[in-house]
Amino acid sequence: MARANYQYEIRIDDTTKQKAIIIVDQNTVGMSVTNDIEDVIEEICLQNNLNSPLVNVVYRDSEGIWDGYNTKQKDFIHLGAATSQEAIIKLNNLKSQ
Repeated sequence: MARANYQYEIRIDDTTKQKAIIIVDQNTVGMSVTNDIEDVIEEICLQNNLNSPLVNVVYRDSEGIWDGYNTKQKDFIHLGAATSQEAIIKLNNLKSQ
């Protein structure tokens, strides 16, 4: 079970038609989403019957910056975006290179 306090939504990306998990760190007592990212993603995927390697993940960290997470390689992706939509676009651009 995740120890971070967060909210999320699942969107279908208009461009790629791939599911994207948009996570917002609530920045309250407990771990940050950044420090608990694997458990947060696992919890969301279990609740929504998603296969984590097949979804894009972007999250707003406790400082308000949007970054990504590669669920296949289990690695963070610096996006430095101001909005979730900008983060998804940047993530798609990186994946298409």
